[in-house]
This record gives sequence, C-alpha cells and structure tokens, in this order.
Amino acid sequence: GLSLIAVSVAGTVAVITLNREGTVIIVASHFITAGTVLTDDDIEHATIRVGADIPIDAETHVLGRRVATDIAPGESITSHDIDSTVARRRVISVPLTIAPPSYLRPGDRIQLWFAPTRQGDVPVVVTSDAVVVALRAGGFGEGAIVDVSIVDRDEAKTIAALGSDGAILAVIGDAMS
Repeated sequence: GLSLIAVSVAGTVAVITLNREGTVIIVASHFITAGTVLTDDDIEHATIRVGADIPIDAETHVLGRRVATDIAPGESITSHDIDSTVARRRVISVPLTIAPPSYLRPGDRIQLWFAPTRQGDVPVVVTSDAVVVALRAGGFGEGAIVDVSIVDRDEAKTIAALGSDGAILAVIGDAMS
C-alpha cells in the first residue's frame, strides 16, 4: 500500500514537472481587433509544450506591429497574425530633451522632430509615424525616454538626428495643422 502511494506521488510530481517545462510564448492579454498596433498592454507571456506551429516568443517581433486578424484573450500570437502588408517597423529608444505630456500613452501616434542648436537651422520632422511603445525615466541625469515603433525607412534619419547636436521633441498629432 505504501509503495503504491509513493509511486502515485512520484507520477504526479513528474506530470507537474513536465507540464511546467516548455516554450515561453506571447499571447493576447485581452481581445485585440484586426488593425491594432500592439503595445505592452496587449501582450503577456505563457508557457506551452513545443508543437508544430510555434508562436512568436519575443516582444521585438510584435510590439509596434499591426495585427492582421482578431485575436482572442489568451490566444497565442503567431507570425500569421502580424500584418505583412504594412511597412516593417522597428522599436528604438529616444531620449527626449523636453518631457512628453503626462497624457501620452503607449499606442499613441506621435511625430519626432529634431531641433538643431545651431542658429538659423530650422527644426525638421524626423518621422511622422512613430507609435509609442513605452515611456520611462532616463538615468544619469537624462530626461524622459520614449520607446517608439518607427517605419524602417525612417530609422537612418532618426538615428542620425539622435547623434546630432540638437533636441529631439515628441509632438502629438499633426503639428502642421
């Protein structure tokens, strides 16, 4: 009798251990409609046993990307769910000289402007289609940092502005209207 209980306990422990092992994936944290640009609030992690269609396992593959289909809460997000017809996007961290407004939230669309410090140079739009992924305080005396998803074609211009002598500003909406 005692050996039967020991075998039963050992079997239960083995099943629990096997079920805990697996691959960490990204799933929808709530219902997401097609066309939504994904932010940190839209995703969470889950662990699954490896199967045939392995879902996406890193935020960098989904944050700032637009979904092509509706996704139910808890449903895994695969590469088939990401809209490939829109331009590829990349998430970069941008230190801001002037703190963004307190109402700026992940998912908001903003423009990034570069204001040169040299007298007579005119401020220019670096990207007009940035999507806020996250906001955070900078360290070591820096101001705010905004993580944004930008279209690949704007990446070189944005990085060049970050390395130049001037200020990067986040503008909500269309500043030209």
